[in-house]
Amino acid sequence: MLRRLPGAPTLHMRNAILFLLLTAFVASLSWVLHSLATTHSLSSFVILCVVTFAIMATAGYAVDHWQGRSQQ
Repeated sequence: MLRRLPGAPTLHMRNAILFLLLTAFVASLSWVLHSLATTHSLSSFVILCVVTFAIMATAGYAVDHWQGRSQQ
C-alpha cells in the first residue's frame, strides 16, 4: 500500500496552480507577440519586454517567498 505524505495534496495543488499560471502567461505572451507583429513600433516592443520582465521577476520572488514559508 502507498503511504500518504502529510501535505502531499497541498504540494500537488501548488504545482497545478503554478502550471496553470505559466500556461496562461505563455499563451498571453504569444497572443501579444502575434498582435505586435502588425505594428512596427519599437516603443511597444520595449514596453512589452519591460512588462514581461517585471511579471517574471515578480513571479520568481513570489515562488521563492511561497517556498520559503512552506519550509519553515
